[in-house]
Amino acid sequence: MDCMSYNYRLMTAGPFTLNVNYDEPIEKLIKDGNYGRDWFNDEIAANYATSKAGQDELEVKLFSFRPATRWDYALDHDQILNELDKLGYRLADIYELLLFGAQYPDTQIGRSICIFGESIPEEHRYFAPTLGGYKEWNSEEIERRLYVGHWDGSGCYVCYYYLAVRKSPEA
Repeated sequence: MDCMSYNYRLMTAGPFTLNVNYDEPIEKLIKDGNYGRDWFNDEIAANYATSKAGQDELEVKLFSFRPATRWDYALDHDQILNELDKLGYRLADIYELLLFGAQYPDTQIGRSICIFGESIPEEHRYFAPTLGGYKEWNSEEIERRLYVGHWDGSGCYVCYYYLAVRKSPEA
């Protein structure tokens, strides 16, 4: 008997219109996003790709699944994918995440926006390309970041927003 509680509060931002060109090299997308910290960006450029081609206009939205009470558990990897599917969305891919960051740079200030990346099932580890950023209270300078978060998949980060794409009717 499972006595764990998985009630959550759904928080969203958007929708946003995203113009995607899957033919661009991933290195260009990272450079266009002006994320800084090249050593993180190199890891992403070397390990992530997409099989899609061409251009598209997509509707995307940010979703956060926060535990409803302090006694509730955070949703895990599969539960988040299930909830997005029920809402008519799929998790964005790396190109969509990078283009979102470049087209809507202010949305990552003060929040972390991620997608699920590669997984190592035998180790129960997941890697999540993530956009983040902040603005110092006493400065006009904004730091935007792109990095890879790591976790075990059991209870995803509750403070993160997940970038998701509305599924097309024929999908």
